[in-house]
Amino acid sequence: MTIYSTLFVDLDQTVYPASTGIWEDVATRIHSFLQEALDLDPQEAVERRIYYYEKHGTSLRGLQQEAKVDPIKYMEYIHDVPVEAKIQPDPALPALLRAISVPKYILTNASIDHAQRVLTHLGVQNCFDGIIDIIRLGFCNKPDPQAYRRALTLAGDPEAQTCILLDDSLMNLEAASLLGMTTVHVGPHRDADFTPDFQISSIHDLRAVIPEIHQDHQAEGDQDG
Repeated sequence: MTIYSTLFVDLDQTVYPASTGIWEDVATRIHSFLQEALDLDPQEAVERRIYYYEKHGTSLRGLQQEAKVDPIKYMEYIHDVPVEAKIQPDPALPALLRAISVPKYILTNASIDHAQRVLTHLGVQNCFDGIIDIIRLGFCNKPDPQAYRRALTLAGDPEAQTCILLDDSLMNLEAASLLGMTTVHVGPHRDADFTPDFQISSIHDLRAVIPEIHQDHQAEGDQDG
């Protein structure tokens, strides 16, 4: 049995359900930014976003590499979305997170401001050991392997083979898997070349697939021994 040291948790569509529509709001803001910054029509903006995603992993990385856009202004613009109106507080989530015995870090391609808004509204702002956002990553985003290496350093240098990544993106999970991390996909099953170690529909199902990271499971193991 693997002895886990660290849990990395993606933010958007992972700590809250994709059905909230928040990511669709962010996508709309991304398209609007691309239109204004690059003088594109709506269809060209959609195509440019797809291109940036496929080549760079995020639109921000593409804009930095190919258009020299101010990343802070970009993050402020795209995350100006109605988090408080669309994400409902999750009363069961704090207890679930606090019962996890290993250090927990949000690992997100979003900004820390957006992450704090989301976590505060969910009621879990004090349930993580830290937030590793795109700024702390030096604007190196998932699924770039360097982003995971920087995250490991920021989390205290645990061995990748002892870490878990919880994420809704199979592309992000595949990159983490290549480094040796245990991967947990959150959301509906998707047919793809990459198969994660575990598939769950909600973060609330994490306990069912990796019970050994929970305190009560460890206590039961101590009693059995």
